[in-house]
Amino acid sequence: MSGDDSLLFANDLSKKRAYMLAFHVLKLNAKCAVLTSNDCTKYPKVVEFDKILCDVPCSGDGTIRKQNSRFHNLEGKLITQEFELTKRIIA
Repeated sequence: MSGDDSLLFANDLSKKRAYMLAFHVLKLNAKCAVLTSNDCTKYPKVVEFDKILCDVPCSGDGTIRKQNSRFHNLEGKLITQEFELTKRIIA
């Protein structure tokens, strides 16, 4: 990150992943960073950002490759729920 006026805001719902996120943010040498571990759909829509990188839930394709047993439990309802959550996150 460059520039003294930059603000990095990072969030992960999982506290375990948020810990790893903090580790990676430290490597960026950001002058100003905010890290949280909250449900991002609950944040008020009062702040605008220049850029957003969002790792949202998906069909589970990567998880299926890692945990083949989940493939048998994959249902259309689950995919629809993940899609709806993704829409709420990026809204």
